[in-house]
Amino acid sequence: MNAKLILTLISALVAAPAAAGEWQMVSADAKETVLLQSDSIQIADGEVQVKVVRDYRSTQLNLFDEQWVAHRSKVLVFSVDCGAGKLGILEWSLHSGSHGKGRAAVKGQAAGVVDYVKPANKGDAALLDAVCVKVATIESAKNRLVASAEDNF
Repeated sequence: MNAKLILTLISALVAAPAAAGEWQMVSADAKETVLLQSDSIQIADGEVQVKVVRDYRSTQLNLFDEQWVAHRSKVLVFSVDCGAGKLGILEWSLHSGSHGKGRAAVKGQAAGVVDYVKPANKGDAALLDAVCVKVATIESAKNRLVASAEDNF
């Protein structure tokens, strides 16, 4: 196979936006279930982004702009720093129904520098682990393809 074609395919695999697809449960307890959209992982310029849904067993209340907002689920886009073991929230929406369905009560996105923090709970820790394992697998496959392409020169 042509090395240029292989490198193009690698770039498409790693950087292409994912279509809505498979959800993987990464954590579940009495309070919430954390779901990772497996095919949403994007790696570009060293940044890893992933889409997540947090489903709650009961209605949750969060304070936004001095107003309490009730919701049953959150849809989040995280930036993940596997090396530092930290997560940063890039986008969020709080929904009245489970699995990101129903009316979106609040939507927003990070402005300026993203605040990366260590996982605050079991769900975040499981999410970080799942994403970083997938990223390592993608990077390993990419490196094998690049090495194979270089051997063909």
